[in-house]
Amino acid sequence: MKIFEQTNKWLNINSYNNSSMLSFNGQFIQGEKILIGIGSSGESRKWDTENFVSLCNNINDIKKFKFILLGGPQEKKQSEEILSRLKSLDIMSLCQYEVYETFKYIKNSLFYIGTDSAFMHLSAALNVRTFALYGDTPVNYSEYSKNIIPIMPEGFENITHGSNAMHLIKPDHVFSKIYKYII
Repeated sequence: MKIFEQTNKWLNINSYNNSSMLSFNGQFIQGEKILIGIGSSGESRKWDTENFVSLCNNINDIKKFKFILLGGPQEKKQSEEILSRLKSLDIMSLCQYEVYETFKYIKNSLFYIGTDSAFMHLSAALNVRTFALYGDTPVNYSEYSKNIIPIMPEGFENITHGSNAMHLIKPDHVFSKIYKYII
């Protein structure tokens, strides 16, 4: 956990609890749900629509789940395209929801798979196993949570700002990382 060691050193802190959890006491949506995080704060951190479609189809071929698309209003067009391409699946978009309204869908989901985004961090904080796609932000951004499992492009040992490698993360590679959690 290099980032915490360095921060502790800078701030002259001897020990630091790096767990980060949110409490949600409201009712949550039941059922086996997989969260699909399509949101991102920049184009270099987005994963292509075709990749999400392929991944959802691969998962659905193994077992039927409810898919929940997470993103902001700026991902509305991408979510609509994904919805239209996956009409035969049990899928819905929360891109029009306020963030707090999404908690009842996120809580107790099987897992999150998607971009390094606010919804990735929220999923992890709500104690959901979180597979984060890293192609243009440092993987150490996820070191604070045991719930975040980074996925980088095959062959990469490190990702930094400016790597511009999201397009190199292939759906089959991602599927191989999550497979044991869907069977």
